[in-house]
Amino acid sequence: MILNVGELITHRAVSQAETSGVLNILLSSVYSKEPQISDKELRASEHGTAALVHHGNGRSQLESKSFL
Repeated sequence: MILNVGELITHRAVSQAETSGVLNILLSSVYSKEPQISDKELRASEHGTAALVHHGNGRSQLESKSFL
């Protein structure tokens, strides 16, 4: 088994399927319906490490964090 149901087809999966001679099976099994994702689901629960920091004055500033 190369992929389980619901997993994304990656370059590695295509390569393995091609090597095994089952690329046509892999590609014919693609489910291509567009997912229904709400705006709320698109938002992360926290800011990224390089996100702009918003101050009460309406301006944004880059927040610097040390990774050392």
